[in-house]
Amino acid sequence: MQKKDNVILAIPNGRYVSRREKGWNDCRADAPTNSKADDVLFISKLLDSIVDEYKANPQRVYATGHSNGGHFAIRLAQEIPEKITAFAAISASNAVQSECKDSTIPVSALIMNGTADRFLPYRGGQMIAKRGDVFSTAKTIQYWIQRNGTDSFAERIKLPNTNVRDKSRVEKYTYKNGINNTEVALFKIINGGHTTPSIQVRNRRLLRRILGNQNADIEMADEVWSFFKLKTR
Repeated sequence: MQKKDNVILAIPNGRYVSRREKGWNDCRADAPTNSKADDVLFISKLLDSIVDEYKANPQRVYATGHSNGGHFAIRLAQEIPEKITAFAAISASNAVQSECKDSTIPVSALIMNGTADRFLPYRGGQMIAKRGDVFSTAKTIQYWIQRNGTDSFAERIKLPNTNVRDKSRVEKYTYKNGINNTEVALFKIINGGHTTPSIQVRNRRLLRRILGNQNADIEMADEVWSFFKLKTR
């Protein structure tokens, strides 16, 4: 856990439960490798302890993750929305066969997906290695627009394509004026793979061959924090 610039960053480890179960127990009921642990309860108690011990502001609690971590961030927004102000899901979408409760409480949402992601199909469908069916990125965004009651039309920005060698570019769509000042944002990584965009940290060549193109026009962590930092409940 780190505290910097008045921000407390907690990084719990959900990578290993058993030889068969690796990762967080997210909403995908048809992902056989998902953990069966009560990870929502674990995070809920962790948040309570951070608020108590570090005097954190319970009205400004944010969740983010990549891939399985992104799916789990969605689960937290579904099952403990009273504790989550906003979430960011990277390379993740809403599950079709969802085992999560479907809340109606507004939670600001950021989705950052690559259109050439071979693990998580941008247009929806079966994930690689039969790890569950997901809704398309468009349907996922539409769900959060409706839940948060935001504008139906987005503010669209083509971000500068500063690195042409990464073979990808970024478009940002922001849906504003939601209930309780919530927003929904989509970072569409055109020709991007199952990766976290970064200007500074580049995946090794072998990893890029497996995961696909890694965008180098934006810094994922900076964009996520820019989205989070003004959100409050």
